[in-house]
Amino acid sequence: MDNYGKLLFTYEQLIFLMNDNWDDYRSAFEVAKAGSLSQAAKHLALSHSTLIRHIDRLEAHLNTKLFIRHQRGYQLTEAGHILLQELPNIQHQFSRLQERIQNTTEELSGEIVITTVPSYATRMHKAFKALMDAYPNVRLTMLATDEVISLAAGTVHVAIRPGNRPNSNDIITKPLASAQLKLYASNNYRKLHGLPESIDDVNQHYWIMPTGFKRSIPVFKPLLEAIPLNNITYQSNHFSDMAGAISADIGIGIATTNIAKDKGLIATPFQIEGHSEQSWFIYHKDLRNNSKVSVLYDFLQQYL
Repeated sequence: MDNYGKLLFTYEQLIFLMNDNWDDYRSAFEVAKAGSLSQAAKHLALSHSTLIRHIDRLEAHLNTKLFIRHQRGYQLTEAGHILLQELPNIQHQFSRLQERIQNTTEELSGEIVITTVPSYATRMHKAFKALMDAYPNVRLTMLATDEVISLAAGTVHVAIRPGNRPNSNDIITKPLASAQLKLYASNNYRKLHGLPESIDDVNQHYWIMPTGFKRSIPVFKPLLEAIPLNNITYQSNHFSDMAGAISADIGIGIATTNIAKDKGLIATPFQIEGHSEQSWFIYHKDLRNNSKVSVLYDFLQQYL
């Protein structure tokens, strides 16, 4: 069989899906993966009623039940398990096909799907605007979530993540930006309560702290050991929300230098030195020659 024949054989499933309603398959897959309508609706930015309509239409078309509905969620049938197992491979192949077709043109066009944590998404808008001004036929889609979305499935082109450098044989990771983490307060808070001069002063102030695994970030450890529980007046699972709470005079908290500048916050005299937040630009190795990914990285580097 020649290469053309191999290509047709490889993508025959993709042609089948394209001739049917691809949105129905995608909706069913997200529900299968998440186990609930709520999580799938959040990932796809669709209403519950739209997801239900997609699933009902797909099951009617296939004449097969993919889910057993009950109060605890959506339990997969045997057919549903096959969908969950096989669709990521088909989805990834379709994404590769789309990228190869688009890369044959000299003009940069098509969609770039990006995922990052919510507090990072808004920081990239200037870079996005400059990119789209330079390449009007490029479309951007953002999935802002704390959840780590796999790049292998092909639903997301680029992930931008803070923290330690991810390591995997399937991904390419590039450094993007680094920002210092410091203690900040609002000017109104300073006028009302003053600011801590040393670690001995922290128990005299109101504090904003993260919840869950974010508390394990090293910069928070000495503070959590020194601050009485009653002095932690506000907790949040999002750093952007914490910065907003600092800006609203609720208490002292930790923010990156660029966010603090945007919100007009002031650094406290007492600081826990030597802590910074590194962000990483991550994409699947199959996109190593993708021009849209390269251009996106260049613009983010320039504007961040």
